[in-house]
Amino acid sequence: MNARAPWGMKMGGWKNVVALLAGALSLLLTAHAGAKDAATAKVPIGFSNLVARLDDDQIGFARPEYRVFALEALRKAGYNAVGAENLVFGKDDAEKADLVLGGTVKELQCRTLRGWLRCSVGIEWQLLDRESDRVVYQVLTRHAEYRLPSDNDAAAGKALTLGALRALMKRATFQRLAERERAVLPKDDDFAAATFKPCSAEPHDMPADFEKVADGTVVIKSGGGVGSGFFLGPDGLVLTAAHVVSSGKVELKTRDGKTLKATVVRLSHRSDVALLTVGKSVAPRSCLELEPAPRSPGQDIYAIGSPAGEQLAFSLSRGIVSGLRTIADVPLLQTDASLSPGNSGGALVEQKGRIVGVVSRKIAGHAVEGLGFAIPIEAGLLALRLTAAPETTPSLLEPRAEREAEALPTKTVVDQPDALISLDPEGDRKRAEARDLQERTLRQRKNTPWVVPWLRWGGVALASAGSIVALKAYSDREEYMKRSDYEDARLRNDLGWAAAIVGSSALVTSFFLVPALERPNQKSSRSVTLAAGPSNMQVKVSF
Repeated sequence: MNARAPWGMKMGGWKNVVALLAGALSLLLTAHAGAKDAATAKVPIGFSNLVARLDDDQIGFARPEYRVFALEALRKAGYNAVGAENLVFGKDDAEKADLVLGGTVKELQCRTLRGWLRCSVGIEWQLLDRESDRVVYQVLTRHAEYRLPSDNDAAAGKALTLGALRALMKRATFQRLAERERAVLPKDDDFAAATFKPCSAEPHDMPADFEKVADGTVVIKSGGGVGSGFFLGPDGLVLTAAHVVSSGKVELKTRDGKTLKATVVRLSHRSDVALLTVGKSVAPRSCLELEPAPRSPGQDIYAIGSPAGEQLAFSLSRGIVSGLRTIADVPLLQTDASLSPGNSGGALVEQKGRIVGVVSRKIAGHAVEGLGFAIPIEAGLLALRLTAAPETTPSLLEPRAEREAEALPTKTVVDQPDALISLDPEGDRKRAEARDLQERTLRQRKNTPWVVPWLRWGGVALASAGSIVALKAYSDREEYMKRSDYEDARLRNDLGWAAAIVGSSALVTSFFLVPALERPNQKSSRSVTLAAGPSNMQVKVSF
């Protein structure tokens, strides 16, 4: 045993080495798979709410918990659903959604049949692209449940809603839009502190020097949407809003008409800011100086951007700083300057043309106007871990390969609605079978030759009369009859049996001339045509 102990130890050592190598290989494979998964991800989709547009909402669809049910169903189906992650601790990432799904209940029918509540629902779904603020997909799906509890409206509503949602998730167009892959851009905690070379420019006088200030701004196109941005310094770094470039590949258009390819270097979803680079070889025509955000409301400010799209690029709007806010721990500048979706990421400058903020969002709605918000420039730089310095960190100027996301449709895609659903499919099936039998019988009668009734009923009459005559002649016979009486009885007997035979033949022939009854749900081309002439009769049968 002692002699073998060293060998046993060696064997154990080799086992440890093999296990170590296997673990290392597993980690490498996991890291590779993780890197591949990190390169692309499905577009995040949220859910707004369910609205009932019914004369009589028997179920009660307008309940807040339906949003949670819908998000859970989307996650279970493999979609990147965001929102209501943990409502117990207040975790709700709905603001991270690129697409938002909502539904309107437009149809509801319920009846009690065979002891169970049966209901069918029709929900019109709409898919909103938050970046362009437009509906990109719309469809009406239907669903029915045949064994619902009559005393639990919440359970019935949940079953109907999720059924209609499952019908939506089976739609190929919805799958294509909601399962689009987009580049996973650098997150808030994925980068280290870095420096950038700021712009040094002469002070301007707004709005008189608008033309000079606008030269430092750009139009940004990404994923089919349009936003705005501005050059942060002379090294080709551009600052914009995170939601403008969340689709991956980015294209910039300068005021002098040049088109530049850009990539995302840093991005903070939380603060809604992103840093782009156009590379070391591209020197911007102009850039804008930075200025700490105002400390009190009332200061005049100017927004430069592309409201309503590229056609109105490099537009100027004027307003004041309406307030200094903090929402979800993010500092914001509130302004009454006119802002539209294309302004997102654009420059918010003060009287001397220096940047004080990055346009982020606008709140619009019924009786709500003039609520625009921007990220203070110092807060945006802090979120990206950037500080001004004489030189720019070289890694910020290195473009990275980005995967371009599939562009969304430019117009709303309206899909065909689902077919109507019956609440009594068994009864409908029986009624349909009865109607089909009736139609087949009518077609059979229509294709039956006109002479068939004459042959049938005439044959019955002739056969009956012939039989009666023959039987009467037979009953009138006697053992001793005159020859004339015998001949008369024999003639009546022969004629009676002949009439019976001819009548029976006509009756049998009438059945052969009738076309066969078609099989269910199958139309037959068989027909029988009878043509009678003065000296002959033709029967034509077609199949």
